[in-house]
Amino acid sequence: MKTSLLSISKWLLATTAALGIALPAVAEDELVESATLTMTSWKIAFIGSAGQSKGELSYQGKKRKFKMTGLGLGGIGLSTSKATGIVYNMKTMDDFLGSYTSARSGITLGDDEFIKDKMIWLKNEKGVSIELTTVKEGLELNLGVDGSVIKWDD
Repeated sequence: MKTSLLSISKWLLATTAALGIALPAVAEDELVESATLTMTSWKIAFIGSAGQSKGELSYQGKKRKFKMTGLGLGGIGLSTSKATGIVYNMKTMDDFLGSYTSARSGITLGDDEFIKDKMIWLKNEKGVSIELTTVKEGLELNLGVDGSVIKWDD
């Protein structure tokens, strides 16, 4: 079973690259670490996907709660996750708000992720990038793209 999952995961990565779904790499010299965040999320997918996250942003000694809602294309399953992240290129706290895009691929069975992106990158129209590290639970097969909107949750 594990060998089959590894074969599927290699195929997913190759297909993702071949279709050009992966986001362009962000050059490290363009990144200025600005803030950190924590969040919890849920996602449901059957060809299309929908999800919601709630979290807290820490920026220059201030903390603010936010929510993120998103829609995507690709994948099947249901999962929950906890994430920590680093936010880059913010000049003000409100630069964090806005529309983000991302690409994803992976397989989750229970609390085991057989393959996942080592880093999930989201980027908004203001040039703010978020690098997320996640721990997932659920049952899902991922290969797709997402659009998300972040707003304050006050």
